[in-house]
Amino acid sequence: MLAEGVSEALPPAPEPPIGIRPSRPFSDTAIREALPEGRFGLDDLRIVRRARRRAAKA
Repeated sequence: MLAEGVSEALPPAPEPPIGIRPSRPFSDTAIREALPEGRFGLDDLRIVRRARRRAAKA
């Protein structure tokens, strides 16, 4: 980024309109509570789950 001449941060963006603001609180606690136990794996990717379901039907 420095090679491209970016050395200062831009000013903060304005607040989004009320109609498109998140309706759920976005806090560190809420994120950690929603995370699955253990590590992420291939089954956490929708495309893999979809492919496995299709293979099971065939």
